[in-house]
Amino acid sequence: MAVIAVFTYEVRPGRFADFMAKLRKAASPEFDSPVMPKAVRLLRNGVPGPDTTSLILHIEYEDMAAYGATKAHVFDGL
Repeated sequence: MAVIAVFTYEVRPGRFADFMAKLRKAASPEFDSPVMPKAVRLLRNGVPGPDTTSLILHIEYEDMAAYGATKAHVFDGL
């Protein structure tokens, strides 16, 4: 069964480009792990208009073992 990690962000007005640059850096090979997510989705509420600051990031893993392996890899580097 898939596991989805959900992160909610409130980006300050005028800082969306900075947020996206940081998100792109997180996708770089420097952050690869033995188990990678199955899917990544960034959701942005469009109803209030183009300047909305609420973002939701979904990172989907194959199962709980894959999620745990990814987190173990991240925390090993600390």
